[in-house]
Amino acid sequence: MRKAIEWVVRRGVPSAHPASGPPGVVNLSALLGAVLPAVLLVLSAAACQQALETRGGDGSLSLGVAEVAAKSVADAPQPAPERYVFSGSGPRGTEFSVVTTDETQTVSALAAGEWTVRAEGLNADGEPVLAGEAAVTIEPYEQTALELVLELVDGTGDLRVTAEWNPEHTLSAEVRATVTNADDEATTYVLNVQADGLGERVITGLSTGSYRVSVQLYDGDEPIGGSAHTVRVVNQSVVSVGAELSALNKVGKLIEVRGESFTIGWDPPEETAPDSYRVYYRTRGEYHWALLSEAEGQSSPRFTVTAELLDYGTYELAVSSMTGGQESQMHSSMCDEAQPGSGWYVQWSAE
Repeated sequence: MRKAIEWVVRRGVPSAHPASGPPGVVNLSALLGAVLPAVLLVLSAAACQQALETRGGDGSLSLGVAEVAAKSVADAPQPAPERYVFSGSGPRGTEFSVVTTDETQTVSALAAGEWTVRAEGLNADGEPVLAGEAAVTIEPYEQTALELVLELVDGTGDLRVTAEWNPEHTLSAEVRATVTNADDEATTYVLNVQADGLGERVITGLSTGSYRVSVQLYDGDEPIGGSAHTVRVVNQSVVSVGAELSALNKVGKLIEVRGESFTIGWDPPEETAPDSYRVYYRTRGEYHWALLSEAEGQSSPRFTVTAELLDYGTYELAVSSMTGGQESQMHSSMCDEAQPGSGWYVQWSAE
């Protein structure tokens, strides 16, 4: 620029009129008029950029969900949402919303300042079952971490209770489910029983929250097995409790015997040919067994109980095998392998 001005001075005096000048003379006023707007434009842009940097830049937010805040039964399983919705509102009306199947999410390009952030866990039908909210400050040019504690969304849900057992081990099965809420208020429901050893019932309209569920199997009026569970009922969802009842305190089938004797039989072991058998008895309801007699080893073993060996009464019976001086485990009339599978006992009388 200095060379241009000097060249102009040497060639002539610049004109005082901005619009014209002598031939061969560069009009300095026109030159400045052409250059100045461009200079001002650059300065204006630079000034705006400097102001933004002074106000502060964007930050990011790393989100996660914590365990459900339990208000009652501590070991009730946590609901497992199908997906989560993370949303927030911040400075100058800015907002974000993200739908994901992950329990964590990072949101970028958030304006620095105070934000209110919310997380919702949705079930398969898109209904919210968990929700939580918190305030957080987003720092410029930094990543802020936030863990949201979720609570059950108030509402109602359903509870599906099922029970399975071997139907051959029962005579007249009934299944009851007792549902107890956080205030220790209990309600008992009878399950629908099918012939294949399956009981089922859907209990509807339970308030969201944690419950204790006791499932009991009855044979007639006698409880013979059961299990206990804890569940969380969640909004607009069906939670399930399944009880597999295998170790049963069986009632057994009553066999009435009249006369001075009766005969019992059993299958021999498949892998050995025993030298002999031992026959045991115990009074119904007692724990200890007593030796009644021994029987010869036969391919189709049988033994006759007479009034001379045993008094009339109500008894369970059992046998063991003897091979080479070693006694096998005892197999009783109440074993699962007995026929019928429900087990049996005799009520013996003279007439």
